[in-house]
Amino acid sequence: EWLKFDNSYFLLLKEAKAGNPDPELLRLITDTILFDDNEFAKFAELYAEDEQAFFDDYAQAHAKLSECGATFDPPEGISLPDMNPLRKVLSKAKSIF
Repeated sequence: EWLKFDNSYFLLLKEAKAGNPDPELLRLITDTILFDDNEFAKFAELYAEDEQAFFDDYAQAHAKLSECGATFDPPEGISLPDMNPLRKVLSKAKSIF
């Protein structure tokens, strides 16, 4: 589910590193380095294995950003109530390439 907030990003990168990449997922060097760099890899591995650790660290980072004055626009967040039209557009775009 591409709109679900969870640790699937890290799981998919780990699967790709293991030789099982999702052919629908574009991976940039900035993504793959998370499992290649020793300093980043310990966190990427942790977040792939422990979703709660990802949530906890995210919450702390989000709080620090807020305390430093970061604002989130719009304040009420973003909602996407009906994704069917977007899926149709993306499907058509995908067939062009």
